[in-house]
Amino acid sequence: ADEVSEKVIKDIKWTTLNGARKLLKSGEAKASDFWVFCGYAGWGPGQLMGELERESWYMAATDSNTLLKSLAKQDSELSDPRNAGLDIWQTLMDMIDHGDDYKRLKNTPQAEFDDLMLREWARANLCFQKSSGDDDDKVDDSEKEEKDDSGKAGDFMDDLIKRASSAAKNVDKVEVGTLVRASSSKDYPFLLNDQEFHKSIVLVIQDNEMMSVGVILNLPMTSSGNKIPGKIPCRYGGAYGIKGQVGKPSFWLHLNKSLRDAKIGSPVGDINKEDGIWSCTSEQVETALRAGIAKPTDFMVVSGFSVWGKVGRGEAGGIRGEIWDGDFEIVSKDCVRPVWDTLTTQEELTPENMNKNLDIAETAWMASSSSLEDDDEEEEEEDDKRMVYNSDVSVKSLADDALKCWVGALLLDNPRLRKST
Repeated sequence: ADEVSEKVIKDIKWTTLNGARKLLKSGEAKASDFWVFCGYAGWGPGQLMGELERESWYMAATDSNTLLKSLAKQDSELSDPRNAGLDIWQTLMDMIDHGDDYKRLKNTPQAEFDDLMLREWARANLCFQKSSGDDDDKVDDSEKEEKDDSGKAGDFMDDLIKRASSAAKNVDKVEVGTLVRASSSKDYPFLLNDQEFHKSIVLVIQDNEMMSVGVILNLPMTSSGNKIPGKIPCRYGGAYGIKGQVGKPSFWLHLNKSLRDAKIGSPVGDINKEDGIWSCTSEQVETALRAGIAKPTDFMVVSGFSVWGKVGRGEAGGIRGEIWDGDFEIVSKDCVRPVWDTLTTQEELTPENMNKNLDIAETAWMASSSSLEDDDEEEEEEDDKRMVYNSDVSVKSLADDALKCWVGALLLDNPRLRKST
């Protein structure tokens, strides 16, 4: 066994798949002697020591007996993968005399949020759907009811076909100047990644063979330090910036007939020539305000932009691919004006008005969905009912808090603002 294995601690060694096969073939081991792990964690030089100093990790002495007992418990029927090993972690914290730290942190908003996010990550990444001939996966009562009602293969295929048909019907309508909204018909696609897109409204400003480019419209930022006329709040458009223009307004927009008649700016795409959203310069904004033909709330200003690549995917990539995958939906032309009017009531972001600004953002997002079919609205209501495993928190509430966490951390430099007050 030593020839194909390396020692970890006493009585525990690791080997490769080929090494395990050799040990089985030679009779030196049986299948139940092995634990199989997918992937591993790694640290660069000095990284782990730095994390230990910040108490991101606790140093703990252990032995093979303790470790094997913990692994055996995790593999038992009592341990559900959707609990993300939190039960085992609690046991180990007690064993290394940090149980008081766990109890102190357990009921804080930050710890509760982190645990809920971890459970949702585990549900998405550690649980696998079995084939129809296998026994049902372990599910709680609420998921059993859902499975009984809609878990049949025919229902799944009907849902898949409906979504594909809806995407195919609308995807060709996407062009520069189109507004899109984060999906309301999927199970919160931005809960675990790219939280800034949760309940977002995006204006497509460029679309070519390489990429689609858009700007998020419903996320005000803090003061940029620039002299924006009329205290117009600058908005976070996305993670990409213009070279040499970091922190400066990138795009000025308006939706005003008088300004269009005065040729202030130019349409964002051909679809907006007559009555849609136009882009302009800061100089044109100042001129219009001085001339009295516009007021500050007639304008939006955005810093940064978002990019969806197409390389290797062609038309299946970019924003069309996002719509095809069900992550975004096209906003009806009839909804553009009410969405715009709602968003222009947002203010420059502060810790005190974060919740108010996000409430307005959600109101605008809801206003952009008035053209959705009844079936989609019913599906959204069903999604709202799903609870995070082993909790009384809905996934909808967790997704909203994840967005607040993102805004607090990235736009206000204060991640502790993640929970509602």
